[in-house]
Parts: sequence; structure tokens; C-alpha cells
Amino acid sequence: MLAALMAGCTNGAGTETTAEPAATDAPAAQPLTLIAHRSAWRVYPESSAEAMQALANTGYPIEFDLRPLADGTLVPSHDPLADRSLEGVTGPLEELSLEQWELAKVRSQDGETLGSTTTWPEILDEYTTGNVLFPELKRPVPDLEDFTASVISRQIQGSVIVQTYDYAAAVQLAASGLQALLLLLQEMPEPAEIKAQGIDYVGASRDLPTDYIRALKDTGLTVYIYTINSTERLLPYLELGIDGVYTDDPWKLERLIIEEGLFDE
Repeated sequence: MLAALMAGCTNGAGTETTAEPAATDAPAAQPLTLIAHRSAWRVYPESSAEAMQALANTGYPIEFDLRPLADGTLVPSHDPLADRSLEGVTGPLEELSLEQWELAKVRSQDGETLGSTTTWPEILDEYTTGNVLFPELKRPVPDLEDFTASVISRQIQGSVIVQTYDYAAAVQLAASGLQALLLLLQEMPEPAEIKAQGIDYVGASRDLPTDYIRALKDTGLTVYIYTINSTERLLPYLELGIDGVYTDDPWKLERLIIEEGLFDE
């Protein structure tokens, strides 16, 4: 169950099957963590306030990328440029003011819906009760001391798992008392060394060799695979004993898991 994800956090997976899932649907028990990649960007405007509101209390961990604005405020955005996902602003995020960010709107995948922007401080204040956040610190990695302080000052370390592709940054985050997740695309550092550095979580690309993913699990690391949107993609990894997956639509993937009885005894 998702309740095993973090001590002190009760999590489950939602069971809504409509295109616009309700945020209040009761969770269903599944022995797999379904992480809402880019805050379920195939369902709601990408990493928008509306997406996070919909995910709140579903039990799906909320995943999003963080980048700094001109004044250093961290905001959720996968891209370094505003052009693809935002309406009302263009250009590098690092050149935008906080006021410009707040006035911008977030486009949905179908182009029919606009969402509201939000910020890392707002996310921390609104969505750490009953939720687990999976922020990814995009390169160049922001000031880690300031980021760590934003979590520890609120005493919410149990509700935040910080992701990064930067090995040194992951080590520093773990040493600072945060739960660190090392993202792996092509690199294959020694699993025992990852664990020895205090890093307990790994987000592994589905393109990595299965023998390496198995070695990560055998070392005692918690392993999530990205990105999985179908049971066909999921099945080979279940045999490896993975702990969860990143998915663009967790409601849909869970519905498929239930319909196909993947965890039926």
C-alpha cells in the first residue's frame, strides 16, 4: 500500500475513472506507489494550482519540477522557457518577475483549459498535510541550503522526497536531513555506494538494464520507474519488485491495474 511510502503519512491510490477525477475520491489499496508525474499533466494543466488541488488527499504523491524566477523564487516548471506551458509570458523563467509569473496561466495538454500558477512556498503551505511531495531540482541546482531550510523550518521532512539527477546534490540533500531521491537516466552508479551516501530512493529510467534495476532493489533502495502509462509497460517491472512508477495519469493507470487484476491474490 502507499501507506508504506513514508512513516507518518497515510497514502492510497484514487479510484476515479472519469476524465476529470474528483479530488475527494476514496483511496483504494494497491501495493504500488503511483506518482503523479508533472502533477498528472495529462489530466490537468501541468503542475498548476488546480492540478495540485485535485491531487491533494488522493494518496498519489505529487511530482513536479522546480526552477527559479529572477528573484530566486522557486516555481514548478519542467521547461526553462515559459513558451510551451504558459500563456501570457514568454522567454526564460529566470528572467521573469514573480508578478509576471503570478499573472500567467498554465496551458492544458488539450489546449482547452487554463490553470493558475503557484510557487514552492505556496505548495509547502498548502499541500504537505496528508500528501507526499516529489519536487525535482532542475539543473542548475538552486541554493541547497535555502531549499533545505524551506523544508526543515516547517518540520515537514516526512512529507517531502527531493529529486535530482545531480549525484553530489543528492548526497548533500541526504546529509542535510532531507529524504533524497537520485534520478538515473543513463548513469549507473554502484547501488551500494548510493545507499552508503544516505540516499534511500532512486527514480530509474525504464531504459536502464533490468539487471541494474534488480541490483538497486537488492541493495535495499526504494525504486520507482519513469514513465509508465500502461499495464503493458508496467508488467516487466513488477517482476523486479519495484516500489512504484511515475505516471502522467495515475487515475487511469490504477483503473487499468484494477480491471486487469494485477494484484489479485
